[in-house]
Amino acid sequence: MVLRIKQTQMEAGRRARLHRQMVDAADDLFELHPHEASRYGDKPSDLVPLLHQFADEVWDVGLSDPELRARMMILAFIKYPKPWPAFLELPMWQQIRERPGQANDLFEDFCAKLKYIARQDRATIEVWW
Repeated sequence: MVLRIKQTQMEAGRRARLHRQMVDAADDLFELHPHEASRYGDKPSDLVPLLHQFADEVWDVGLSDPELRARMMILAFIKYPKPWPAFLELPMWQQIRERPGQANDLFEDFCAKLKYIARQDRATIEVWW
């Protein structure tokens, strides 16, 4: 017997897996960054719906690299001074939205610029990579 899985079924499975990972991500954010995460509520489950929005956003633009997704999550939810979804209003993110399929490269370029600015002591946001 040969199992045939359609591409759309595989994509749906990957997207569902990404959404399931958001529950663990909420726990991690509250455990590792309790002060910053508290602006979203008192417990990790308060953050889960917002993380599902995050998952949809990164999926829709094609940000597929797990390391870059994690970096964006920390930047957008913890390090960015305004709460989620304010990060999506940045001109950089608007450029990524305009060119889906290039999200990994464009976001990596953005991170490199942030790192350069941080080295010049002009950054208002912490970089750790």
